[in-house]
Amino acid sequence: MADAEELTGWLREAIEKGNVGAPFEGAYPRYVWSRKEGVVYEGRLVNQELGQYKGYPLRPEGWWGDLL
Repeated sequence: MADAEELTGWLREAIEKGNVGAPFEGAYPRYVWSRKEGVVYEGRLVNQELGQYKGYPLRPEGWWGDLL
């Protein structure tokens, strides 16, 4: 798995591209999505004060298709 700096970059990239899901909790979106090497990952906000996310890969047959 990627290191913390790389994962933070994935989050920033996903937010900049608008790959986010409402609602926002404070300054952060509740969900973010990123595709890396053919795998779609979902990040879920777990600490809105610190902007911390928990991430996990999603099943390949999900709704996102070619969106990400």
